[in-house]
Amino acid sequence: MMGIIKRVNTIDPYQFSVVDTFGSMKLRDMKRIILNADSELNQDIKLGLHLHENMSLSVSLTQAFLDFKFQRGVSIDASLMGIGRDPGNLPIELIADHINDDFGGKYKIEFLLDSIEDHTSIMYGNAAWGYNPVYFLSARHNLHRNYSEFYHKKGDLAHRDINTIFMHFSDDKKTIFDKEYAEKRYYEYKANNVDDSADRENLAGLLKGRDILILAPGTTLKTHKPDIDSYISSKKPVIVSVNFVSLDYDVDFAFFGNTRRYQMLNDNSCKIITTSNMQVDKTDYHLNYLKLIDKEDKFVNSISLFMRFLLSIGIKQVSLAGADGYHETGKNYFDEYIRSVNENFSDINEYTGNLWKNIGIELNFITPSLYS
Repeated sequence: MMGIIKRVNTIDPYQFSVVDTFGSMKLRDMKRIILNADSELNQDIKLGLHLHENMSLSVSLTQAFLDFKFQRGVSIDASLMGIGRDPGNLPIELIADHINDDFGGKYKIEFLLDSIEDHTSIMYGNAAWGYNPVYFLSARHNLHRNYSEFYHKKGDLAHRDINTIFMHFSDDKKTIFDKEYAEKRYYEYKANNVDDSADRENLAGLLKGRDILILAPGTTLKTHKPDIDSYISSKKPVIVSVNFVSLDYDVDFAFFGNTRRYQMLNDNSCKIITTSNMQVDKTDYHLNYLKLIDKEDKFVNSISLFMRFLLSIGIKQVSLAGADGYHETGKNYFDEYIRSVNENFSDINEYTGNLWKNIGIELNFITPSLYS
């Protein structure tokens, strides 16, 4: 750091700012860095501070920064309501109120609150920011936050999965986002290569020659229940719910290709099928994940994984209910506790629609779907 400050002194800029890029700064780090900068910088150079909210520490760190009572000009970067790229920045209304209370500031907090109500809060509704455990994990391991976003958007990793992946990151890959490296670590983590021949054979014996109804957790499971009941009554299908267990239907199997959804399982009255990428306590059938995934997959969809399994055992036709497609609000599930962590819903819908059209299985949609 001393080398950087010597070069800054040579340039003699108006201000030198300390930026917590990864949101990993703790109080001890801030004290060490700021005091070193203050002691070595030319006295006419202002000292600035720019913090992120990965660990919800921006307000407390800024208060500690102000308590140093510098003999030079200082500045603090902040924004209304902490608006900024996830996870956001220091909320200006909070630190302004602190400056008013402790340093005799004259900031008009009411005007800031008016601006938040009239403008910023509206933007928050369309693009939320703020503390998120996923960004805490990147800060915890001192990683570029793009890694957190990359794994979060995969949609099939629990927080504990992301934490485990981060624990094994190479030091030389931490500070600059490397998508190819991140993808490699993702598939290495997923690659629990198991011998599933016996389970495949057993499932094939139970499923081949039967009508198969796949239940996805869309709202049409409730709004179009009479249509689904009519189909079940006439066809007597094998019913497989994907990433949940429906209490409204007599389900024969529940297929899980997603750790997050498996952790929500609280009813195992049916047989459970899981993929080998997940660490599970109990399952009836364990399928090799690597046989179901395609490295060209842009988005991992558990229904697609199950379709690929069905195709591999010679099944060429299935019916679907509740496969509504993603709504831009994310509120397209019959149960409020089932949520998607993805945000780019239009891309997912387009990709999934094209994938299912060409997957090699004839799809019969019992309920309305964006993919039909």
